[in-house]
Order: sequence, then C-alpha cells, then structure tokens
Amino acid sequence: MDLLRLFNQQGSMSDRGPNQRLQRRVFLALLFATAAALLHGCRQNSPSTGPRGMTTTQEISSAVQQMIAGDWQRAEVIWGETRSKMQLTNSNMMQFWIDRQVDIVDGVARHPQKLLLRKLAFQELLYFPAHSVRHHEWLRNKAKNQEFSDPDMQAQLKELLEDLEKRFPPNVSTNSP
Repeated sequence: MDLLRLFNQQGSMSDRGPNQRLQRRVFLALLFATAAALLHGCRQNSPSTGPRGMTTTQEISSAVQQMIAGDWQRAEVIWGETRSKMQLTNSNMMQFWIDRQVDIVDGVARHPQKLLLRKLAFQELLYFPAHSVRHHEWLRNKAKNQEFSDPDMQAQLKELLEDLEKRFPPNVSTNSP
C-alpha cells in the first residue's frame, strides 16, 4: 500500500469509503508516532514535560499551554506523550482531556505549521463523541462560520455533528401551540 499516495489523494473524507478513511487515520497515526519517536531521541536528556508534584489535570493543562505556545515539532511530541499517559477508562479524565482538545483546536488555529496537531486534537473529539457532546454548540458554530479551511477537518466536523445529532438528539419540546 502506498500510504503517501493515499495521504495526498484529493477530495473530502466523505467521498472516500470507510476503508480509505481508516487507512488515512492509520497513516496519520503512524506519521505522528514516527515523528514523536525521532524527536524523543533528541530530548532524552532534557527534563520531563511537567514538574513533579503536579496533579494529572495540572500536567495536562501545562502541556496544552506548551503545545499552544511552543514550536510545532515540540508541540506534537508533547501531545503524543500526554496522550499516551491518558487513562481511557476514567470518564472524568477523558472529559477533561476532550475539553483541552477544544483549547488546542482554537489555540493553534492561526499556526499553519500546527495543522497536524490541530487535526489530532480534533480527531479526539471524533473518537469520543460521548465526551464531545458538551461541545456540540461550539462545533455548530465552527461549521456555521466555516472556520476549518482544511477539507479533511471540514469532513470530520460534518461527520461528528451528524454523529452527535444521531446519538444525542436535541430535546423536543412537548409544548405545542
């Protein structure tokens, strides 16, 4: 399989079949993991991401601030390291993580070099819709204002909104005129 050719194909993700979307996501994950592994070797002697004595939520918040303010290479490494420490079974921690992904999506919006980081953060919302539902209105505003210029992110936004509306339909008023 020629992953680079798959990655460079034009068209939105909605034009692709489920296998191609999965292949694209796998490619992005492999690309990120490779970059993180290469960059990790360069910083083995540097201090850890967060100071000792911080709670997990404090460490995540600190890492998010570093991702937003730092250079794109370091930001991607920090995201990968932080994500690997996440406890997927802890619902409260997952909600906190998803909330921080929204911060990342907004915080790096004006940094073209951080597009991959923005995509990774947004995909977390896509992968965890039960925790993303609290950001439904934020997502609708993104769609309404057409804030995503990247075609993949536009397609993912549409997919996420459709999924949220299917899983969590808006409350229907029982008061009819």
